[in-house]
Amino acid sequence: MLVARYTITSARPVTNVKLTAATVAGETTVPGTAGILTRNAGIEVNHALRRWLSGTAKFNFGYDDYVGSARKDGKPSIDRTKPCVSAVGSVRR
Repeated sequence: MLVARYTITSARPVTNVKLTAATVAGETTVPGTAGILTRNAGIEVNHALRRWLSGTAKFNFGYDDYVGSARKDGKPSIDRTKPCVSAVGSVRR
């Protein structure tokens, strides 16, 4: 079972912010637990520095909740992508 939600908003025409959240129910082999709930939440910011140059930064946090046990495993992550260049339809001279 997967429950996911995301929202995209634009702070400015050149900046997009994406918020994500997801919960997945699954099986586990850990003794004494009924199952596992994996929960993840994150934010992604994409900014166009120029029409042909953009940069993206992501931060995600998730944890595994073992149902029937006090065990919870956290897993933060940060992902920064290098600016990427994309082609534009016309070139001026």
